[in-house]
Parts: sequence; C-alpha cells; structure tokens
Amino acid sequence: MNFLRKNQGYTGVDISISILVLVILIPIIGGIVYNISKAGNGLSQKSYAINVATNILEIAKSIDDIKYVYSKTDEEPEESETKSFIYFLNNRIQNKLSDAQIQTVDGDEHIVLTVQDQKHNHYRAIIDVVDFADVTSSPDPKNNIVKEVKANVTYSVGSKLKNVEISTVVSKR
Repeated sequence: MNFLRKNQGYTGVDISISILVLVILIPIIGGIVYNISKAGNGLSQKSYAINVATNILEIAKSIDDIKYVYSKTDEEPEESETKSFIYFLNNRIQNKLSDAQIQTVDGDEHIVLTVQDQKHNHYRAIIDVVDFADVTSSPDPKNNIVKEVKANVTYSVGSKLKNVEISTVVSKR
C-alpha cells in the first residue's frame, strides 16, 4: 500500500501529451464540422434552385390558351407583342414571383429572373422557349403547337457557380 501514497498528481509529461493530442484533434474536428456545414448549405441551395425551376415550369404548364402556344404563319396578321407566349409567360411569372423581365440576347428573347432565399442567397433564372417543329410532316409553323420551356437556374456556393437546368414541353390540350 505504500505505492498509493506516492501518486501525487499528473506529471509534466502527462499534461504535454494531452495538450499535444488536443492540438492535433481540435483542428481535425473543426474541419470535419465545417465541411459538413458547407455540404449541407450547398444541398439546401441546390434544393431551392430546383424548387425555383420547378415553379417556373408549373407556371408555363398552366398556360392553356392555344393562341399563346402556336407560332403565327405569314398569312396570319401579327398580333401585338403582348400576345406572344413568352410575354404571357413573363406576366404569369411576375404575378407569382414578381421579379421577371424579358431580355433579348443575340436576337432571342429570354425571361431573366432573380430570386433571393431566406438566407439572402441569390439565384438567377433564365427561361427559354423553343418551338418544336415536325419538319418531316409539314414545314407549316402553325403545326408547331408544341414548345419546350427550359429553366436554367444559376447560384453560387462559396466561390463556385452551380447550375440547375430543367425543361418541360407545353402543347395544345
């Protein structure tokens, strides 16, 4: 029992080893926690971008009046710009999301939309409308009653730009 009386506490070597272990483990644990947080934030931003794109496509699918779907032929009189599919889609998006604008890039009209989530992350959506043409059956553009609507949403995670693109087809019902 004499050996129990000589145990007077921790020695300097014991304390040095424990501090060394803590100095090594704390940055490793901090790095793991940071990477998990960053990955979770990236996934939530991607989820929000998919949600924005899906909402845009659902708005496009809700347009059911045929005069907004098919292209005009040369014989038909041109209606005002307010009757084009992309203009009508822009108005519907503005009613729901309130920040859309039609922009012309290289002669093509696009709807450009910026959205901000609750964490103040910014998302930029570009909506394109492309006519589908069945050139094998008839080159008449009036037969073109099917359009593809593409929603391309760009967002940044850290210093990298990420992109989500979803498309759907709108046709005469």
